[in-house]
This record gives sequence, C-alpha cells and structure tokens, in this order.
Amino acid sequence: MWPKRGEILSDSEDENLDDSEDEFTPEDLPENSDDSSSNESDEEKESRTTCTSNQRKSSLKQYNPNKPNKWGYKIFVLCDDKGLIHNFEIHTGKIEPAPGKEDIGASGNIVLRLAGSIPTHHNYLLYLDNWFSSIKLMTILHEDGIYALGTIRRDRIPGLKLPTEKELKRRGRGAYDEFRTSVGDGIKLRVVQWFDNKSVRVASTFCGAQPVDAVHRFDRKQKTTIDVNRPNIIKQYNMFMGGVDLLDGLISYYRISLRSRRWYLKLIS
Repeated sequence: MWPKRGEILSDSEDENLDDSEDEFTPEDLPENSDDSSSNESDEEKESRTTCTSNQRKSSLKQYNPNKPNKWGYKIFVLCDDKGLIHNFEIHTGKIEPAPGKEDIGASGNIVLRLAGSIPTHHNYLLYLDNWFSSIKLMTILHEDGIYALGTIRRDRIPGLKLPTEKELKRRGRGAYDEFRTSVGDGIKLRVVQWFDNKSVRVASTFCGAQPVDAVHRFDRKQKTTIDVNRPNIIKQYNMFMGGVDLLDGLISYYRISLRSRRWYLKLIS
C-alpha cells in the first residue's frame, strides 16, 4: 500500500511531450560518492546539510565555497517541511555506517544514521537532494518501510540511458521521460528526467510522473507567460524540499551573541 501523499510546490507544455514509460535494468548498484564527508504516518522529512559560521580556529571547521558562510561547522540535519529538527549530526571527519547497516559511502551513511530516528514501516516519506540520493540508499530505506524521493546524479543510475540536455531542449520546456524498474526484493523505482530551463533527474520509490499538471512560466522569446507541463514527481519534490532552508531562515532571525572559545557553545546554545 502506497504511503499517503502530502502537499508540495513546483514547476513546467509541449506538443512533443513524451509521456511513455520505459523499462530499464540497473546494473551493479553504486555506493554513494564520498564527496565530503511524530507519530503521523504521512509526515514528510528532509535530509540536508547546513553550516554555522564561526571565525575561531578549530579542526572541525569546513570550507565550502558554495555556502554564504564559506567557513563553518558542517551539521547534517533531518527536519520536516515546517523547519522542525528531528535529528542532527555534527560532521567531525569520516562518516561511519549506521549501526547494523552496510557501508554505502559518506552521503548514504549519514542519511541512514539520521533516519534511524524515524519509526520504520509507518509510511514516512524522506526527501533528499542529489548529494545524498542513490538507488542503493533508496533500496535500503524502502526495506525499512521509509519511502524516498530525491534528485539524483546521472552517474548514480547505472544501466539507464537518459536523453541528453540537447535532446530535451529540442523537444521544448515541459518535455520529460519516465523510466521504471524493480530493484532489490521487487522494490518499484521510477526515474523521471524533466526539462524546464534545464534538465533535472528525480528518482522515487513511491511517486511517478502522473498526473501531469501545468505551471506558469515566463517565455523570454514570446515575452509572455506560458503553461509548462510538470510531472507529479517534480511537484512533490518542490513542495516538501525546503525544510532545511526554512530552518536556516528562522535561525537567522535569532542570531546568538554569545562569545566563547568553546566551539560547542556556539552550536547548542
């Protein structure tokens, strides 16, 4: 029985829209790359990273050029779509596998460690970005009764030949392809590649492209608003993937003025 769906926000029409479903057979599942190291059954949760800024010297501090604060302490956070924290872990070096779980790489290990606080087989939905997502991770989560949805990198979908960016762009905004397969012990997996301004790949163990709706987009060539087809999996992802960003925004309103040489006071006070 599929888990209950929640709410969501989203994105993208084209006469050449291809809504056929293709089968693919995954090859050996890759481990996640080591790029760095409630009781309600329909509660959506999201696993992301956040950084807190601190100018004092510490061996735990990380440098990330893509963050507003380049130097800081990396904190992996599991929170819901309201920005409420359910679990977190401070990055201190190598990320070990979750207790009782196999080693699937740093990005997958940390998800399994954080997801240990989620009750199993209660139809929880977990949303991930592409640094965390992999077929192997989604398979393990599904075995624990946790359904996953997330953007995924092309090299983490072995055995699947996806259309190129140029091919999708030629078909126009709103074009998409959906692929489906079974992994592990008959676990159904769907992968959707969709083109808006650029292509995005999303995988899920509980959601697919249908039903397709339309969203408004401004077309620069026509200088007017147009309707763009948007698969349901994209809508679901956009609706619930933002809890950590919301958390960061809420924290920014209540900055801590505490000054201390002890780094942990900055994080927990």
